[in-house]
Amino acid sequence: MLRHPAASPRRLSSSSCRSYGGRDASVELVLDISAELGEGPTWLQDIDRLGFVDIEGKRIHIWDPAGGELKTISTEDYGRPSTLSPTHEVHVLLAAIEQSVYLVDIQSCKVGKKLAEVPQELQRDCRFNDGKASPVGTFIVGTMHDKWMEGEPAQLFRLAGKPMGPHHLEQVMSEDELKMGNGLVWTADMKSLWHCDTSTHCINEWRCDRDGAPARNADGSLDRLNQICIPKEEGSPDGMTIDSEGSLWVALFGGSAIACYSPTTGEQLRKVHIPAERVTCPVFGGPELDTIYVTSTKKGQNGIPGAGGIFAVKIPGIKGKCPSYTANIGIRPKK
Repeated sequence: MLRHPAASPRRLSSSSCRSYGGRDASVELVLDISAELGEGPTWLQDIDRLGFVDIEGKRIHIWDPAGGELKTISTEDYGRPSTLSPTHEVHVLLAAIEQSVYLVDIQSCKVGKKLAEVPQELQRDCRFNDGKASPVGTFIVGTMHDKWMEGEPAQLFRLAGKPMGPHHLEQVMSEDELKMGNGLVWTADMKSLWHCDTSTHCINEWRCDRDGAPARNADGSLDRLNQICIPKEEGSPDGMTIDSEGSLWVALFGGSAIACYSPTTGEQLRKVHIPAERVTCPVFGGPELDTIYVTSTKKGQNGIPGAGGIFAVKIPGIKGKCPSYTANIGIRPKK
């Protein structure tokens, strides 16, 4: 629901919930990879593969759920990867690594051309965190300060430029407006963006510009439409995806669960327990988009079985809205 710029954002309550505890959900550890910090799951529809990263392990993984093949691309020479996006080149991905954006060839398993980096005057002691291509193909990515637990803030950027380049990163949210950029999804009409700010335990809905980035009012302020606040005892809102009905699916870091929230009321509609305390991000995948793949971290888990693995969740009747959007990079394939 769009609101007049002068109106106050609607704060939605998630405290009164109907939590089903995943009674009709199946949860399976499908890839016991023990990632130090698994993140950024991305469904690559053209090749039916799941891409994801191990941030602290400095690896990009491409996994075939049907055949079991796993490709690993080291980013040791470049730094910590945080998120991926498909491009118009089927075997080339966009990857955010440290404070730069690169192309990655998943056939040769090599990191390739650097497209852009955070402008020098905006660089901090931080790295990129969650990011995605918007429905129109603009890559939007947030940062996470190395001292975020001490209250250091974050920024949000968009990758600007023509599909074949040159490219540059533009700041779309400043350190005064974001504490820790995490999961983001767009509404079906692309009029708004839901964005997790982990440090504040809130999911904010922002009015979008034509690229899918948070839009600004005439006075330069951001236009926040709604806000869902997650009780701390539930865990911290981390990565996020959206289903075919427009409901928000959020990884609750520290809460051993993914939860589904209504974008209109903020009500928690469903909660599915995952046998790993620190789950990081969900994504819908599979040929029918009826599997929710969930990344996790083994960091700080003291040898808990399955921690750092990939979990697959299936719930009858629940499907994703669409595959991961394609970043507007490279040459569009002819149809």
